[in-house]
Amino acid sequence: MRRLFFFVSTILVLVGCISKEQKEILKEQARKEAQIDNLLRSLTLEEKLHLCFGLGPKPIEGDEAVVDSIKRAYPGYAGATYPVRRVGIPALLLCDGPAGLRIDNVQATNEVKDYWCTSFPIGSLLASTWNNDAIEEVGRAIGNETREYGVDIILGPGQNIHRHPLGGRNYEYFSEDPFLSGMISAAYVRGVQSQGVGTSIKHFAVNNQETSRLSNDARVSQRALREIYLRNFEYTLKNSEPWTIMTSYNFINNVHASENYDLLTTIVRKEWGYKGLLVTDWGAGYDSAKQIEAGQNLIQRGKPWRYEQVVKALEEGTLTEKQIDNSVRYVLELVDKSYRMKVQKGEAPKHSGTPDLATHNYIARKISAEGMVLLKNSDCLPLNGGQKVALYGSTSYSLIAGGLGAGDVNSKYVKTLPQAFESLGFVVNKDIQKVYEAYITDFKKYMKANPQPSQARKILPGQPVIPERLIEKSVAAAEVAIVTFGRVTGEWNDALTSSFSLSKDEQELLEYLRQRYSKLIVVLNTGMVMETASWKDIPDGIILAWQGGSETASAVADLISGKVNPSGHLPVSFPNNLAEVPSSPYFPCDYTGPVNIAPWTEESGEKETIHYTNYAEDIYVGYRHYTSFNVPVSYPFGFGLSYTDFEFSNFTAENNGVETIITVDVKNVGQREGKQVAQIYVKAAESRKYDKPVRELKAYSKTKSLLPGESERLVMKVKNEDLASFDEAASAWVTDRGDYTFMLGTDVNTILKEIKVSVAGSRKKVHNVLKKQPHTPRHLEYRG
Repeated sequence: MRRLFFFVSTILVLVGCISKEQKEILKEQARKEAQIDNLLRSLTLEEKLHLCFGLGPKPIEGDEAVVDSIKRAYPGYAGATYPVRRVGIPALLLCDGPAGLRIDNVQATNEVKDYWCTSFPIGSLLASTWNNDAIEEVGRAIGNETREYGVDIILGPGQNIHRHPLGGRNYEYFSEDPFLSGMISAAYVRGVQSQGVGTSIKHFAVNNQETSRLSNDARVSQRALREIYLRNFEYTLKNSEPWTIMTSYNFINNVHASENYDLLTTIVRKEWGYKGLLVTDWGAGYDSAKQIEAGQNLIQRGKPWRYEQVVKALEEGTLTEKQIDNSVRYVLELVDKSYRMKVQKGEAPKHSGTPDLATHNYIARKISAEGMVLLKNSDCLPLNGGQKVALYGSTSYSLIAGGLGAGDVNSKYVKTLPQAFESLGFVVNKDIQKVYEAYITDFKKYMKANPQPSQARKILPGQPVIPERLIEKSVAAAEVAIVTFGRVTGEWNDALTSSFSLSKDEQELLEYLRQRYSKLIVVLNTGMVMETASWKDIPDGIILAWQGGSETASAVADLISGKVNPSGHLPVSFPNNLAEVPSSPYFPCDYTGPVNIAPWTEESGEKETIHYTNYAEDIYVGYRHYTSFNVPVSYPFGFGLSYTDFEFSNFTAENNGVETIITVDVKNVGQREGKQVAQIYVKAAESRKYDKPVRELKAYSKTKSLLPGESERLVMKVKNEDLASFDEAASAWVTDRGDYTFMLGTDVNTILKEIKVSVAGSRKKVHNVLKKQPHTPRHLEYRG
């Protein structure tokens, strides 16, 4: 394919079909291609084999010192590519993300220096901004930190679909909707890579549960794969150029994701035209020869047994050196465009080790506030500065910056709510603060004396008993009560069903405070969707704060004080209960067995949702289910309130044969400056006849911050091909000819205006791959 590309490019140059600038680009591409060819020819087979693996196998003779120095110099890094000093190939460093760079704060260098990183908001909060420009700004800051600390690739963003509210790593991911997920991810990628370092979009694909994640077989229809679980990655690739894609731990229709030729080569390379590198998740897969045969380029971690598998396959002829060369070529191309190689060539300055953390923390605070969602406001917000507040809930004094596992960040601080409120002039009740702080201190001492296993679910402190006299004293002072409830999720485990709802202690605290205070506000400091239907009528205000990193508390205070007008909108639905979530019957609720691989016996057999999971809800994930089957929810997808009001006018939608161009004027008709999101949903022609959702998100745009009386015209485009559904029988993307209803809304249930648009039909044939296969029970031994 590459040779054909350059042959065709040469013909185009000769016949004069391209511009001078394009000719120069093609000449540079040809030069680099020839350079990679020469480098590849100069490598020994042993060197090429090592380049297919992250650092791990026994180093080539003479490389021991340089490999050891890499391992010692960067504690906390996730992995590295193999260096070949003989021909000037450096090792690239890969570090965890995506809520900021994850490295140890003290590096093994001769200098006495801290290496703290900025803790940015989690993925769910970023998606709640519905603001691509804001996400690019976050990406630039993360990319700058990555580069200045000498790291080449950050392992993020994570963008799997929120299939179920209890998904352990939902906090890392963006949305239940593939379009929103893909567009937010693309913005993140563009921002990070503008700084000369790479990203790794993950986990490809269908990595929607942590339970038995190394062995679970996701059994999904071709249509659901194409329209939901692959579509978000496809949107990202259409709107950005991530340097790498990370394949996931799970099986898909009986084939491991990292060993799946149809997934990695047929779809990613042939259909999508992806030119970057494919890397495994750390320790993913069971046969490294099959991984390379499938099109995997870099295998992490590089364990000796994996290396030996590939050597044996070469000796037996089941793997060829040409296939090895294909993988190595992608590694060499990655190295060639890295910032580290530019430094080595003298084309860029060495990393400084001193990123502008103060500016990055400011960005984290700003974006955190923009992504928090005002769920309820019964004329209680914003509060006036100088007001007296009483902070309740243990989480108010022990805020959760982010989730657990690879998405965590070693930041220098996490600001507390008392600090944040006092900095804005509020008076925080010290008596109640002392009770909570003493309780949390005792809790931490207990946890230190009784440590949990490293991969266990994190236990959060409960609620102390507050002396009645302190509460009465607070009420007498006409204080406002603010209560914070926290939830933390993360890698290795899915959340328990009990964490979805308020605990008995939390419910009692909420009801007790309602009886005492005239004004009660709830803050949800959570990485997961929570049940709100049973209690949302109790408080006067509810703010979904998600987890905003180090500056979560500042962002909460900014919203409550009115310093920032809320403009976040939900990227997920908040269902009334778990029973009404379409995937609940097919999700491993409350699994407490071994992490990663669940054992089984011939007698007991494999268990559904543990060893394999049927995605029986098919394409009806999240709001697609709730809207199509008239299931009420507590808060719908796209919902979010503001302290001001907006008016939409001059809504138009016209199709030019290729795409539909949508325009709308948004005016701030309230009394405060603020932003608003225009959400465009589309109902397909004869949607129910052809088993399609009643509406799907196809475009969105956010205004700038509008002053009272100010307006802005938003322009959005929806390509005809993005209106297509996948026809399994024809193995094609089909856009039915007919009238499509373009809907303008402020959430999926609040549709303000509609326009019917006539769209020409089309059909795009694709490979008939990734069919459901009979599940094969297998005993797996995880070797790392």
